[in-house]
Amino acid sequence: TQYLGVNTECWVVQFMPDGNLDTAFGNNGTVLVNFCTSTDRLTALHSQPDGKVIAGGYESSNNALYDQGIVFRLTATGVLDDTWGLSGLHYVNMAPNDVQVRDIDLQADGKVLVAGIFYAGGGSQGGFVRRLLPNGQLDPTFGGNGQVLIDEPGVDYINSVIARDDGTVLVGGSLGADHVAYRSLTGGSR
Repeated sequence: TQYLGVNTECWVVQFMPDGNLDTAFGNNGTVLVNFCTSTDRLTALHSQPDGKVIAGGYESSNNALYDQGIVFRLTATGVLDDTWGLSGLHYVNMAPNDVQVRDIDLQADGKVLVAGIFYAGGGSQGGFVRRLLPNGQLDPTFGGNGQVLIDEPGVDYINSVIARDDGTVLVGGSLGADHVAYRSLTGGSR
């Protein structure tokens, strides 16, 4: 993340195994991510087996009433993949709540798990896990219409998600001051 005067922008940088920039990716190894007029934060990054990159975070605009989470996919050459999601983007919008994507993982079948936090105001917050189909659309078979909300007293943050080979989903975050709330989800059930 880089501050450019008024806006905070994000960069995705790809390196070769020897540590040199991959000049075939983006603009000489770098891709500028700029989705809004104020602040972009990149908080999650995952490389697919085919070389495509799934990334996520959140955007905040001085003109918006709330932050929204965002997930996007780049092609192996660093171009926004307009065949995925909505022209390469998937917005995690839970208005009027602020939303931040914190982690991403890929299942063996190509589905994408997205985990993060939402702020409901008045100090209330909780977590979410979404599952996207390989084409970037919500998976309606997961939880309630593609997502599971973890909104229980004491659940502060969901910071990580892991897709397991047996189909379960492990979610980690914090519960009060303990910082170890874990859940196992199968198909979105808790």
